[in-house]
Amino acid sequence: MPPRKAAGARKRKPAPAKRTQVSKAERLERQKQRRALRWRLTAVIVLLLGLALFVVLNRGGEDDAAIAEVEASGACAYDTRTDEDPPSDGDVDDVEPAEPSFYEPDDELPSDLSLIRAMRQGFVVLWFDPETPVDEVHPLSDRFGRDLIVVPRPGMTTPIAVTAWKRRALCASIDQRAIAAFVDGFRDRAPEKGFL
Repeated sequence: MPPRKAAGARKRKPAPAKRTQVSKAERLERQKQRRALRWRLTAVIVLLLGLALFVVLNRGGEDDAAIAEVEASGACAYDTRTDEDPPSDGDVDDVEPAEPSFYEPDDELPSDLSLIRAMRQGFVVLWFDPETPVDEVHPLSDRFGRDLIVVPRPGMTTPIAVTAWKRRALCASIDQRAIAAFVDGFRDRAPEKGFL
């Protein structure tokens, strides 16, 4: 029979290493940091979306205000048909823009395409029936200077039309306030803006 071992200290299981506890703490810290990062990214995305929505809604608000003021005159009506006579948009990539000026019926008139190109650069065009007295149109040209190109156009359905890039108002008479609202609302708002 083998000798008995003396009773003594038993071997104990080693205590769990602190490394496991540290790893768990590190894991929790990383999770906490990831959650915080997700919240920050979500907040930034929500802020950017809110800002984009604000810009879009306010841009439309400017259009709506200008259109409402044009139509409040009773003499002018905003028209959504941009390819009608006179036009307010078209393919004009290879066309030289019309020079800002007041063109009288006897002058050499710019082509429709060159006027459309000028609108694409942010200019506003006031078209008037040649039978309209020029002295009624001159004050608008003086008021807006080079922002407004004034040109006669025979055969229009209304005595006055005002156009900007993809925007148009038709007027039964010269209404300074309505035309000024249109010019103020839509000048330099075109794909190639910055020429004014």
